Amino acid sequence: MKNFLNPNQCRYLASLICVLGAIFAFISKIKFGMNSIHPTFIIGILIIIAGFVFGFIKVRCPHCNCLLSFSTKGDPKHCPNCGGKLEDDD
Repeated sequence: MKNFLNPNQCRYLASLICVLGAIFAFISKIKFGMNSIHPTFIIGILIIIAGFVFGFIKVRCPHCNCLLSFSTKGDPKHCPNCGGKLEDDD
């Protein structure tokens, strides 16, 4: 079964999910105050955790299944572990 997203795209998607969760939690804290934990803040934290879980599951080499770096600085073309290509040339 072919994946629709390559590991570099999954890395960006995981980062986007984490950032959206952080924004959601931050807006919740501004709106409802810093002294109490509002359910929307907890939802924001859960969205961040979901982004990390997605990253740990999907940001892997398609050849050797090793976990790749979460850093979005530069998109590697090859796995640092096995040297396999990470992107398909379509």
